[in-house]
Amino acid sequence: MRKIIWKIIKFILLFVVLYFGFFIIPSTIVAFKVGFQTHDADLAGQCAAQTGEMMGEKYGASAFWIILILCIVLGGVDVYKEINRIKGEKEK
Repeated sequence: MRKIIWKIIKFILLFVVLYFGFFIIPSTIVAFKVGFQTHDADLAGQCAAQTGEMMGEKYGASAFWIILILCIVLGGVDVYKEINRIKGEKEK
């Protein structure tokens, strides 16, 4: 039972990491690029914030549902395999 709960928690955490990483990674890349080119931390921060905002406006809802469905499918398959493994051990 603990393994099943752990697998569910693992895929919830995977969803959180993938969803927020989808917005954080491009913003970080933009911030580093602008920061290295201009040596202006304020401008780099503003560009990163605008990049995150534009990504959220353009891809926010679709990214949420795609990543959620992906995690539910992967998590469901993993939990289903674990349940069948436990049933197989009990039958023996």
